[in-house]
Parts: sequence; structure tokens; C-alpha cells
Amino acid sequence: MSRCCQNTVETDTSETLCPFCRQSGKGVKLITLKSLLKPPSLAKLQPKLNYSFCSTSHCDVVYYSELNTFRMQDLKVPIFQKDDGSEVPVCYCFGLSRASLISEAKANAIDFIREQVRENRCGCEVNNPQGACCLGNVSHVVQQLCMK
Repeated sequence: MSRCCQNTVETDTSETLCPFCRQSGKGVKLITLKSLLKPPSLAKLQPKLNYSFCSTSHCDVVYYSELNTFRMQDLKVPIFQKDDGSEVPVCYCFGLSRASLISEAKANAIDFIREQVRENRCGCEVNNPQGACCLGNVSHVVQQLCMK
């Protein structure tokens, strides 16, 4: 697997509470924020701080630190965990949305992503707002679709 889909020492795995919804978030690398924040928001980034990703669906905050927050409107892409639209990416590297997972053979999507990971083609740390491999998200959506 490529480095982006493996846990590495560089990833901050500490959990902190989102200042708005008070739910636990996961640490995210600075490169993720640098890749996905819109220019005006990027100018407000404080690189020496540790940021976390809030995955709570009803919370508008995406990234937070002890001193600042970034909301959905601050990002270049929609957030899978916060937007249940059919065209929102589930897999940001290869453009698989909920709609495309419905129309494609669901199991093939998981095999396709695994193959791309094996070939070191994924870039989750710069494409996926959660800064981690999307395979868990894809598997969850596929499982939900299979239950329908």
C-alpha cells in the first residue's frame, strides 16, 4: 500500500474536541489543509498549530485548532461526512461519488481502489478532507447500498 493509506509516525492521532459540536475529532496533517483550503482561508492558517478534522455531520466546522476553525465554505471540495448529496465524492482520489457507487458494480469499486492503492496512485493526504484513506468510507457506503 502507499504511504497515504497507511498509518505513519507523521500523523497526529490525538483526539481533541471540536469547539462547536464538542465531538471528538482526529488529528490531520498540515499538508491536507494546505491542499484543500481556499486561498483566503489558507492565508489564515497557522502552520505551527495542530489541527483536527471534525466528522460530525451536523457541524459546520471541518478543521479546528485551539485558536481557529475552518468551516465547509473554507474548503475547495464538499465534505463527504457533512454533505449527503449523491455527487459528493466518497473517494476523492478517483472521483467515486455515492451516485457512481450505485451505478457501478459496488464490489468492483472496492477492488478498484485497492488496486490503485497497491500501485501507489492514491493521494488521500492531499485529496481527502479527512486526510486519510477513503476505503473505509467507500466500504461503509457500499455496505449501506447492499442493504437497500
